[in-house]
Amino acid sequence: MRNKIRMPIFVFLVDFCIGKTYIIIKSYKLTRNWEADGHESG
Repeated sequence: MRNKIRMPIFVFLVDFCIGKTYIIIKSYKLTRNWEADGHESG
């Protein structure tokens, strides 16, 4: 019973952490690309 309750929480936490890291990396790359484009055109 404990494993059945614990596993979904663990999977959710891992999923949440991976998703958060992915969003941070994605936004960081987008910001860097945007800044680079801005400097080139400006």
